[in-house]
Amino acid sequence: MYQLAAASVALLDLVYETTPALFTISTPAETKKGTLFLTFRRPATSANVRCRKIVVTLPVGSNAADLVGNTGGAEADDIDDYPRDSTGLEWNVERQTTPAEPASPAEVTAITFICTPPSGETTFDASREFTLILSSIPINRTAGAAPLTVSETTTAGTDWSERTLGPSAVEKAGNEFRFQTFSCVDPRVAHGRSTVLQWDGTPQNTEYYLFWDDAPAKRLTGLPARPPLTVTTHELTRTTTFVLNAQTKNAAGQTVHHYLSTTVTVKDPDLLAKTLAAADKVDVHDTFVADRTNASKTWARATTFNGDVTIT
Repeated sequence: MYQLAAASVALLDLVYETTPALFTISTPAETKKGTLFLTFRRPATSANVRCRKIVVTLPVGSNAADLVGNTGGAEADDIDDYPRDSTGLEWNVERQTTPAEPASPAEVTAITFICTPPSGETTFDASREFTLILSSIPINRTAGAAPLTVSETTTAGTDWSERTLGPSAVEKAGNEFRFQTFSCVDPRVAHGRSTVLQWDGTPQNTEYYLFWDDAPAKRLTGLPARPPLTVTTHELTRTTTFVLNAQTKNAAGQTVHHYLSTTVTVKDPDLLAKTLAAADKVDVHDTFVADRTNASKTWARATTFNGDVTIT
């Protein structure tokens, strides 16, 4: 055994990703699965870090703060672990439960993965990354944020410490469809500027398409993993109404369409019209160009038409 100093600031950086980006909770009819990617590396500006152990604990239970479901039996046993080291080192992964086995699966409150290098110690230099992949995680049935407990046993010198990384939490969302409050962050923009459209909706099991003017529908990809969902418009030159179409599937597998719209006003907008009629006058402060399909007529700069004016 080695002596550990008091817990201190972590020496390794932790980057975690999930697949899907937002976990969906299980239902009585279906157990939803998720995958965690936990990558550990030395900060770019720090000295090399020696490491003896990395420990990851997932909370098990039926509450919002739990991740792994335990209703109905041995769901925790279904999780697969895959250690990956960028240098090819083969780490050992030991699995433990709380309370310790042979407790009933329904009594388990946590499952822990203890990762150790085969020689008992390894060094994180600029070239090393270690990733623990946990797949087929059975998600429980309650939406909420489930915190992960992650620790390292490391040193940058001679004093070893068990240090906590994080906090990190995995988001779990419900299965209900939600699509509402479609709006623009800036409802009035300067000519040639863009804005951000946002709405409250479910990112999972839904496809979103955006319409405006006569442009073809644009399928929205790369949306945030959780609401508000956002997308940046193109550079606007005239007042534009955006229509958002959320497409879902019903129980028969048929596509169901849901629509919301919002309008962005543009200051000093471009004017596009087949016919322009004015009862008094039209002032043009830059350049006016008539319909080129009939005859090319151009007036430059401050052009004023007085009286009844019709331009086609």
